[in-house]
Amino acid sequence: MSDRPLKSTITGELVPLSDDEFAAWTAEPPPPPVPASVRLLPFLREAAKCGLISAEDALAAARTGTVPAGFEPFVQQLPPDQAFAARLAWAAMVEVERANPLLAFVAAQSGIADASLDDLFRAAGAPQGE
Repeated sequence: MSDRPLKSTITGELVPLSDDEFAAWTAEPPPPPVPASVRLLPFLREAAKCGLISAEDALAAARTGTVPAGFEPFVQQLPPDQAFAARLAWAAMVEVERANPLLAFVAAQSGIADASLDDLFRAAGAPQGE
């Protein structure tokens, strides 16, 4: 007798799971989908938790609506018109889009993997108190 879990056939006979069935049964579930956008407050909280920005930067950005200080060196690398547009967009931001060009630029320049940003967005989009 196999040490694998059993399944019932149509006739009621108990038989071990096939290799494919066993692999599917033991596989890790896929991660939840990555939200296309998250509210700014949970984004700042999770960005601070994972070290993308400091807790002080997150708090200041939430208070003032300015680009987090940790992102500012990257904004300064942009051409003046793009830097102004990034600061203006951040000042009016209510939700952070996963495809946000400033976020993509900061991540790329900081060596942050897409998977890490995906995890940040999943955590920020998870139901919890704001």
